[in-house]
Amino acid sequence: MLPTLAGIPDVRIAALMDPSPDAIEKAFALASDLGLGILNGASKTSDCQSVSEDRYDVALIASPHAFHHEQVRRCLAHGKPVFTEKPLACRFLEALEVAEASGAVGMAVCEPRQFRPDLVYVRDLACTGAIGELRTVRYEDSIPMSPLFAKSWRNDPDLAGGGVLLDLGCHTLSAGLGIIGRHSSSAVLEDVQLRRGRYSVETEATLRIRVANVCLFVSIRLVDEGSKGYERLILFGTTGRISLRRQRGASNLSRVQITSPGLKSSIPIPVGTDFDSENLRRFMAHPQAAPNGNLWSHLAALRLISQAYGKAEASSDEIALKEVPYIQEEWLTEAGRVR
Repeated sequence: MLPTLAGIPDVRIAALMDPSPDAIEKAFALASDLGLGILNGASKTSDCQSVSEDRYDVALIASPHAFHHEQVRRCLAHGKPVFTEKPLACRFLEALEVAEASGAVGMAVCEPRQFRPDLVYVRDLACTGAIGELRTVRYEDSIPMSPLFAKSWRNDPDLAGGGVLLDLGCHTLSAGLGIIGRHSSSAVLEDVQLRRGRYSVETEATLRIRVANVCLFVSIRLVDEGSKGYERLILFGTTGRISLRRQRGASNLSRVQITSPGLKSSIPIPVGTDFDSENLRRFMAHPQAAPNGNLWSHLAALRLISQAYGKAEASSDEIALKEVPYIQEEWLTEAGRVR
């Protein structure tokens, strides 16, 4: 977050909170190196309750997942706009509680893929009917595992709240549902498989989801640290298909291929890095604005993730999926996400 903030005028740090004093000192040093303004007497604390409400205007949260719900809730209770790294909470009902409590206070979740040029292109192309009526979406998403993963908080269920499904899966599912668009709020989880291996959280997740008459298959994995990971997205329509492939770390390009009657093309699309911080820049420009559209697709993704964990942990295949309420379709309409 700090490099992005350094490029925004008139931003000054009022306080930094982290359980590790070393991490706070490193953050302050980085902020200084980046030329970020720091208020006189800026707080360095391990407890956000010790920061006076009149010391700051907005809160930015990048703590382990398990702390997000309470930290966001507390800031909103003080009337402070909040930008948080995903997820908003580890489970859907907690996230829904916070979203409903935000009221007129601005709140946004970091979901940068909604701004990624290649995904926007694929989504808009599908909407033109270039491949007919959408029937199936397959989304494979993998990232390299950090060499420190086993000893990090991401491998601690009490801090991470889940594994790759919650961490990377928020982005994958939110983007997949965004491409399908209308009715994604009423998506139904049909099947889930989680694989933990030798770790304390799952490192592989496979989901089959039904969204109206579209089937969404999602595969999410942490791969060995020597691998680069990749994304592969394929949209199957009644008259053709669109595929996207992106190799992580090897190139700044995605390649989109379109196959339909009378048309076959391959298009390289520069991805760049601006999309990764667009969420935060928009939030900082208008922090008191109503929640932006990514919040609602994020909630739709979290609902499915919560159901997936419940289904995987159930002693039988019979799980009451309707125990987790659907997001109201009018929320998506209000946020401009329904097409």
